[in-house]
Amino acid sequence: MFILGPAGTGKTTFASSFGDFVEAQRVPVIRVNLDPAVENLPYVPDIDVREYVFARKVMEEYGLGPNGSIIASIDLLLEHIDEINERIDDEGEGYILIDTPGQMEVFVFRRSGEEIAKKLIKDKRAAAVFIHDILLALSPSSFISQTFLAAATYYRIKIPFLNLFNKIDLVERNQLERVQEWVSDNLSLLSALESEVSGSVRLLSLDLARALSDFFSIFSLYFVSSTKMRGFNDVFAELQRIYTGGDITD
Repeated sequence: MFILGPAGTGKTTFASSFGDFVEAQRVPVIRVNLDPAVENLPYVPDIDVREYVFARKVMEEYGLGPNGSIIASIDLLLEHIDEINERIDDEGEGYILIDTPGQMEVFVFRRSGEEIAKKLIKDKRAAAVFIHDILLALSPSSFISQTFLAAATYYRIKIPFLNLFNKIDLVERNQLERVQEWVSDNLSLLSALESEVSGSVRLLSLDLARALSDFFSIFSLYFVSSTKMRGFNDVFAELQRIYTGGDITD
């Protein structure tokens, strides 16, 4: 399972706590850190790409800046992906949780990231969870922005796809209910957008909202808290469906 989403949405926290949750169901877990730039992790990875490529060392060796070193690290990682795959296979059966880079664009939207994903999937059943930050979805325009990014990510990865709105423990009940309403009722979202923005931005936002109106009806969506493990039962049940006989493509 690939854990995807923008920086700061809680991907690594989710990887840690969901791994603990799955193990509590007596299901083995293989944790893979695929972020060559992360300095600290809240879990001990079974496989860590920093053993092969560490962005800080790449930055020093090639005289690159922080962003350039991450891009170069992802490209260099391709040279080691077969060995990483062998190590994953040697770990045996279990959930493979792949914690992807914090800067998701260097993994999702670059050819090297696409190749890495394909090689890791091989003939395995695979899924992706896209982590939305509900704190950044409290305004309708920001909600649309995150949805558009999630849709673009699915278009690149094209495997069973779950949307997770994370950090629900940090919002008020009425705020959570408002976002849930936008998910289920496109007219409510359109009305909120009309009240928030104006002019050409309003027209563009409304067009985007209409274009994305079916996104959440097609792809599973869950509201979770990684720190409190809220919503994990439903996410686990959906993943079990995918891994034990559901559609492996979409």
